[in-house]
Amino acid sequence: MGNDQSQFSGIDVKEKAVEITDFWSHHSANINFGNFNKLSVFIGEPIVDGSLWLKQTPLEKSCKNLMIYRHPCILKYVSSWQKGSKFHVAVEDVRPLSHVLLSQSSLQLCIGLHSILKALCFLHERAAVSHNNICIASIYVTKDGSWKLGGMEYLCKFNEITHDYLNKIKTFRYHKAIDPNEQKTLIGNCDRYDFIDLYAYSILVCEIFKNKSDDIPALSAFLDLCKNDLQNIDKIKHLF
Repeated sequence: MGNDQSQFSGIDVKEKAVEITDFWSHHSANINFGNFNKLSVFIGEPIVDGSLWLKQTPLEKSCKNLMIYRHPCILKYVSSWQKGSKFHVAVEDVRPLSHVLLSQSSLQLCIGLHSILKALCFLHERAAVSHNNICIASIYVTKDGSWKLGGMEYLCKFNEITHDYLNKIKTFRYHKAIDPNEQKTLIGNCDRYDFIDLYAYSILVCEIFKNKSDDIPALSAFLDLCKNDLQNIDKIKHLF
């Protein structure tokens, strides 16, 4: 992984974390670097339990994927470096969606979900990869309100989706967004490997609009599509 620490000699990483997860802590940072004066810095735990992380920690894997898969709707990678035993990743200045979700207007929610859908279309159609953990925790919001897809630590190529891999990551993924028929669908030699993310996206939509009023045109029809079609592999085949 890249070692760009020398470029960030003037970076001021705030000690207080914006968010702490099992894998890393998320911090705000001030810097005078190119077009940036503020960044978000993720600081990873040096050791994470599980056979999945023997070669790379979750943050290292997520960082690698952010470097490879670049899109306006995916979290923008800036740099990465090792400091002591901790791995650091700098990205554009963002906040977790969970921190601002309640303050988002109906229009912002719709635009944000559209941005995540565009990120998924890029990953599926252009890169032939599956994100494997679409959920609120994987989404970040920029200062101007744009939603960005992050949480790339479980991403893999379509041809790498196997029963063994899904079993290894199942414990770490957002359990409500895992299709109960996931393994069965693979056994059936499904030729649509995007079904994992489509199911999770449908759950995301339902959670985002939970307890929302009907002031959004066609919201009921959209929710019905998510619940009845995106969660059914046979219907997915006829949708796209």
